[in-house]
Formats: sequence, structure tokens, C-alpha cells
Amino acid sequence: MLWFEEQDCGWAVIEAGIGGRHDATCCLPKPALSVIMGIGLDHTAVLGNTTAEIARDKAAIIKGNPALLYPEQPEDAMAVIMERCAETGSQLHIPSLRDVKIQSEGLSGTRFCYGGQVYQLPLLGRYQVKNAVTAINGGRILGLDEQDIVNGIACVSFPCRLERVHDHPTIIIDGAHNMHGMKALSDSIPPLLGGRKPIMLVGMLRDKDFADALGVIAPLAEKMVTVIVDNPRTASAEETAQAARNGGCSDVHPVSDWKDGLQTAIRLAEDEERALIICGSLYLAADCRAQLQRMGD
Repeated sequence: MLWFEEQDCGWAVIEAGIGGRHDATCCLPKPALSVIMGIGLDHTAVLGNTTAEIARDKAAIIKGNPALLYPEQPEDAMAVIMERCAETGSQLHIPSLRDVKIQSEGLSGTRFCYGGQVYQLPLLGRYQVKNAVTAINGGRILGLDEQDIVNGIACVSFPCRLERVHDHPTIIIDGAHNMHGMKALSDSIPPLLGGRKPIMLVGMLRDKDFADALGVIAPLAEKMVTVIVDNPRTASAEETAQAARNGGCSDVHPVSDWKDGLQTAIRLAEDEERALIICGSLYLAADCRAQLQRMGD
């Protein structure tokens, strides 16, 4: 934060690491705007076991300044945040998605109309439209020029979040690693791929409730390759494979080494002319992204 101060930034966007109440970023006395994005069950050992407890921790970043809340939050989380705003005298802004009209969507991104303005979003997935609407409202609250907001949305990139990294076969990498992320991914896959089931490469950490999370995406996979993540907390390839079978994917190939698994998954995608989705862990996503870049050089 001292570096931002020294650079004389017009605006500094500071993201909390985990939660808000005990995060280092909470030392900021009164931000111009506090934004709380989607609240789900993650980092429960630190933040709490319910979305209300997690929301209470995150809501500590609201300090009498305007607050912006990602739309469609759990009811218990919403109640906690509204209570915090009342306590601190903060004005709460919650964007409405009823004003969003999707004009087109596909592997090149999404074109949508919101508040009378057309936006071209290069990110994939309908949940990214919700993120964009939140960002648009943040810009408007801060008084940014409307054309600057339009240009910013058109230029945004987000590595490893439904990122298309290869064509022929289509390879998409997504860092979804918990139930919240897997639900967003499962909602995005069918419209992106026209209902055609993809090949999936999946590796997960054992402490991420991986069995339930796999149950969300397993039915969407034509075939799945499971691997070990390069992290001590990884679930084994066979553990992940069994969870995928239990979740509804009958054709699963456990391959311990993630590099071998990536090659296997690419071969399956090429042979069957299907897209390949890589997901389950940000560690796996980053490793596969780097490996695919090396393979392309």
C-alpha cells in the first residue's frame, strides 16, 4: 500500500487476501468504496462454517463509506451486510440483473446491454456478466467516465478463469476449486459448447470438499482424466476418479502425473473432436497453462 502511495495513483484497487476483519488490508481507514463479491463456503477453517459467518468477516471492510454488493447473495449473508451498513451509516448498492440483456455469447465472449449501454466482455461465462455489472456500478459510484468503463470492460482479461488458451482442440482452463466455483462452471459449460459434452482434466485438493464439488461437474463430462495436483494437500488421482464416478461420469481415467494426464486429455479431445476443460485447482490451472504455452513455443 505504501507503493501505491508513492506512485500517486488516481485509484488503487486493494483486494483482501482472506475475509476482511483480520486481513492486512483492513488497516485502510475509510476506502472510497467497499465491494463484496460472491460469498460462498470457502476458507471455513478461518472465516466460519456458514455464509453468514463468512459475510460478517468480510463486512468489516465497510466503514461508513459507500458499499457495493455482488447481486444474488445468500439471504443470511445479505442480512449480515445490511446490518453492518446500518451500523456504520454506509449506503448499500445492490445491482439489479433484471436490466441485463444478453445479446450474444460464445467462445469469443459475451455482448450484453445494461442500463442503456452495450458492453463487449471478452471473458467467458455468464457469471462474468454479473462480475462486470458489479464493476460497472462501482465505476459509476466513483464517478468514472462512462466511455472509460465501456473501454475497460472490453479490455479485461482474467487468466485461468474460463480462459480459452487453445483452438483445435478448444482448451479452456478454469480455476474452479470449490462448490461455489464448480456451480458457476457447470452453468457456463453447456451454453459455451452448444450442449456438447467436453473432455475434462481434473485435479483437486483434499481439503476442498472435492467429492461434492465433483458431483456438480461430473455429469457434464463425456470423459474425465483425473490427476494429482502439485501440492502436498492434493487428493490422489484415484480418489478424484472415484468421486467423479460417484458423481455421474462413468468413463474416468486416473493418471497420477499431471503432465501425462494433460497429454492424455488432449489426445481424447482430438480423437473425439471435443473441447477440453481443465479445472479443479488453481495450482493445476497455472501449471497446465504454462505447459501449454511451452508446447506452443
